[in-house]
Amino acid sequence: VSVLELIAALKESKRKVTAASMEKLTSGVATYRQQKGSPPAGSDIKALADVLHPLYMKDLVMDDAWGRQILVETASPNIRFRSLGADGVRGTADDLLSPE
Repeated sequence: VSVLELIAALKESKRKVTAASMEKLTSGVATYRQQKGSPPAGSDIKALADVLHPLYMKDLVMDDAWGRQILVETASPNIRFRSLGADGVRGTADDLLSPE
């Protein structure tokens, strides 16, 4: 296995872990919304995690697989999550976005 293949496999693994984490957050928001009738309050991941964990989300999720906080994007009533990906730069091809 070449070094480039190893790096690519590691990036893909981190992408999958981050996507799964963002799915947990999305599911927690959906459960909260279903039970409360409105989306949870929280403009950043710490505030949102405080509302969701552990009642609406079993696992505490705040960071992506690269160790950076997952960003919360709100456009009422929708909440979407963003990871800046491997490069840590917003708006590049490796960003991961949750569905709205």
